[in-house]
Amino acid sequence: MRNYYAKGNVNLTGNTGSFEGTDPFDGEPSSADHINIEAQWRITDNFQLGGWFGSTFARTEGDSDEDVTLVFGALTLAFPDLVKEGSLGGIVFGVPPVITNSNAGVDDDDTSILFEVFYRFQMNNNIAITPGLFFVTNPNHDSDNDTIWVGRVRTQFRF
Repeated sequence: MRNYYAKGNVNLTGNTGSFEGTDPFDGEPSSADHINIEAQWRITDNFQLGGWFGSTFARTEGDSDEDVTLVFGALTLAFPDLVKEGSLGGIVFGVPPVITNSNAGVDDDDTSILFEVFYRFQMNNNIAITPGLFFVTNPNHDSDNDTIWVGRVRTQFRF
């Protein structure tokens, strides 16, 4: 996918990763090519392995000749019908978009790691409740930042 970002409207990563990776060119007009791949493999009826990997190649569109490369990805483990038919357990381990190459004077000194665990309990055909816990190390790809811990409960209604 190719994107063009007008002056002041640059958001390469959809507000994930680091501030530098979101707008590495300080709002200057830029373009980016985004390459992504995702795969899921249901190894058994009760275990699925998956993940995704992507890269963004961005450059300024003005007089300067600056560019950055970002990468991101995750590995997912899913356990369909865990404990109860229709329920799902899951584990996600990944890296939010991180700058790996730059001549624009920006860099991500450290790397954030995201880890999530959740369980979707299928109450009936119409209602599912999903408690989960995730944490992010080195938020904003900065080891000076404390790890972020987040607990959540999501309820899904289908009609």
